[in-house]
Amino acid sequence: MQTPDLLEQLRPFIHDPHGDLRLVGRMPAEVAEILVTLGEPAHAAPGTLVVTADAVYGPAVAIGDAALAHPEGLLASLLAAVGALREEPLGSGRANLRKLTVFVPETHLSAVRDAVTGAGAGRIGRYSDCTFTLHGEGSFRPLPGSHPYLGQEGVQQLVPEARLEAVYAPYREAAILAAMRQAHPYEEIAYDIVELANFDPTYGAVRVGDIEPTPAEAVLEQVLSASGSNALFVCDGGRPVRRVAVGRGVQLSQALADAAPDLVVTDRMPPGLAIALHGRGATIAEMRDLDACAMHHLAERLRQAVFVPVRDAAEGLVWRSCGTQDSTDRS
Repeated sequence: MQTPDLLEQLRPFIHDPHGDLRLVGRMPAEVAEILVTLGEPAHAAPGTLVVTADAVYGPAVAIGDAALAHPEGLLASLLAAVGALREEPLGSGRANLRKLTVFVPETHLSAVRDAVTGAGAGRIGRYSDCTFTLHGEGSFRPLPGSHPYLGQEGVQQLVPEARLEAVYAPYREAAILAAMRQAHPYEEIAYDIVELANFDPTYGAVRVGDIEPTPAEAVLEQVLSASGSNALFVCDGGRPVRRVAVGRGVQLSQALADAAPDLVVTDRMPPGLAIALHGRGATIAEMRDLDACAMHHLAERLRQAVFVPVRDAAEGLVWRSCGTQDSTDRS
């Protein structure tokens, strides 16, 4: 498959929070397979595109925290698996929302609105298709060599137009702009993109969700089933779980300062935070293969979306248990 076409297919899945697709090294002209891996391999066969958290040499797509923090990444899937009624991304590494403003002739307002909202613009909290429209008059004069949808070359044209606005998460930008261009009739489209002050509420490397009161053991069974982990170490706090936090240990301390979770699932809990949370009756679960599970989750999503084989380097990874259940000791 031609690499540019494949990269367009990958964009919705492996953007970083700012909507960027970081390419490292010289990309092959064609991709025969995708290798999803925790680290950059020493050697990859020609035609193999490596997808990894970070890369130095390439050819690779470096995705940072996307396998975990993406709105459809592992952390969000874990909260969905335990039946979270309300979910809130926390922690650092989050991006600001952006807003698209596009000027469109009244005749095509509905088509362009449906196109951009269908691609993911206009989602605010528990609402979708949120847009704002202001009606006015646009003017332009087609110059020599133009191919105007309306009007004639050299003649000033006045057109009833609408100003359409919608906010969106940065990682959706490529799809939204592509949909806008396809639905818009003009040869040259007037549009603006501005970055807003408020954070994208869908992308976060630490997530907290509220569930119905459930014994910790039952919640952890759901976590294990959804993650595929075989390296989970648990310190049971002894109380029912109403609030679940999932995320990387290095980002938990600040994010959980006021979250008061009953269960925390992380890769490695900072000792001070572990003592404080356990003292308040919280259950702590360390998933040593959190990153491997995240990449496996990403590989499964890619297999359903792209038209080349996807190989997961973490498949078959087996961990040996070094700790004991119901213990604060961690190896």
